[in-house]
Formats: sequence, structure tokens, C-alpha cells
Amino acid sequence: MEPLVTVIIPFYNEEKYIEKSVSCIINQTYENLEIFLIDDGSSDNSLEKVKKINDNRIKIISLEKNIGRAAARNIGIEEAKGKFITLMDSDDECDQHRVERQLETIIRNGENTVCGTWIKIIVNGKETLKKLPIDHNEIIKGFNRHFNRVTFVAGTMMASNSIFKEFKYRTKFKYFEDWDLLLRLYESGRVNFLNVPEPLYSYCIRSKSSRTAQDWYDYNIFARNCQIRRLKGECEFDSLEKFNLHLENNLLESLYYTTLKGMIRVKRKIENH
Repeated sequence: MEPLVTVIIPFYNEEKYIEKSVSCIINQTYENLEIFLIDDGSSDNSLEKVKKINDNRIKIISLEKNIGRAAARNIGIEEAKGKFITLMDSDDECDQHRVERQLETIIRNGENTVCGTWIKIIVNGKETLKKLPIDHNEIIKGFNRHFNRVTFVAGTMMASNSIFKEFKYRTKFKYFEDWDLLLRLYESGRVNFLNVPEPLYSYCIRSKSSRTAQDWYDYNIFARNCQIRRLKGECEFDSLEKFNLHLENNLLESLYYTTLKGMIRVKRKIENH
């Protein structure tokens, strides 16, 4: 019998895009799915829209207040019955063969595989194909670089239920919770990263996406610092606020991260034009 795959789609005020994202999943060529739609305290019509979707594989969890993507995803992970789990962002799209191709890759290469895909990046209606490294050894090179780090897109990730349940997302990150998860999986030395060499996921960068938020850059720096401190055997800061307080009292370190943040801003502006 084909293994059950759990798809987790948290959403918050995504009434414009949520139906299309869910449609991409319910129309997959691989049909043995359970689909968790987690309403993260939306105040628009997102919940009403998904309630109208008729598919008995869908399970809706409605939260009274917004708890953030990391915590919402963890709820789906805890509830997941599938042997494998994959993700879908509520404003993105994917190819109808996505689940099938990724599952085939994991089964062929072993259940310690964490599988992603090539992606299409859509910015202001302009589509760009991003061919990511396929092999584990090439993928992990990106995890220790300052720039050109994206060798694996966390939103495309499929892995075993046991991997997701052991590592989970850390709620101290408003953004970069997915990158933090990838880094910790890599640092564990227990998984094999692979990308399917097909653009099975469309990553849509909207005018009001998380990348345009002011604190997106702050969490980018915070996630980097957590990685550095782990590699040094030092304790991480347990919140962005405590990290910022540390920088206020450490001038040279603050200068380093301020400069790095500025360079990241410039890089993003170039990429988005």
C-alpha cells in the first residue's frame, strides 16, 4: 500500500491565495494524502474560503489567535499520521507531480533523506527558474556561507514523520524558522539532503511578503548568530530581544552584524529588480 503523506499548510490572512495553494495539493497525482489546513488566527475570509473546499482528506485546525508559522507548523506535525510529511506555504504554488516525485526520491534513497526540489521564483509576475544543487555534498556547502546560501528551499521539504517530530520548528524565530531547522538537521549529521531536478515548486514573492518586513533582516542576523554560537559550543540567545541587548553592549560585534545586514539589504534589492 502506498504510504500516507501529510501536507501541512498554515495560513494567516491569505484570502487572495489560499484556495490556489490548496488546489495545488488536492490535485496532486499522488492521492494518499492527509492535508492539514491550520488557520493561524486569520481576521480576513481565509477560513471561510477553505471551509468551502470539498475534499475529505482535508482537516482544518482553527486557532483563536495568531501564534506564528513555527508554532502553527508544529501543531500540524504533532497531529500528522503520515509516514512522511511535507509543507506548503499558503501563498505559493506547486506542480501536480510534486509529492509523487519527492516521495519516489526518498523511497529510492532511504528514509533519512530530506528531499527538496528545484523552484520557480516569481517576483512581480516575472518567473525565474532556480536550479539548485542535487547532491548532498553540494547542498550542504551553502549552509556555512554568508551569501549564495540557498542550495535547498525549506518550503519544498519532504522528510519522514520521525525526523519532523524529533527536530520541529523553534518558536523563537518569527522568520527563518525553516532555515534554522535545515541547519540543525545538517548539524545532526544524520540526514541526507537531495533535490529533485525539476521545478516542482513556485515560490511567490509578494509585495507584502515576509521579505519586505523590517524585522525580516533582524531575524536573518539572529538566525546566523545562533548558528555561529552552536558551532562554537556557546549557548544561543533565546530571543531576538536578548540578542539585540547583547549587541548594544558589544560594539565590535554590533558593527559586524550591522554591516552584514546592510549587505544583505543590497543583495535583496538587486534580486528583486
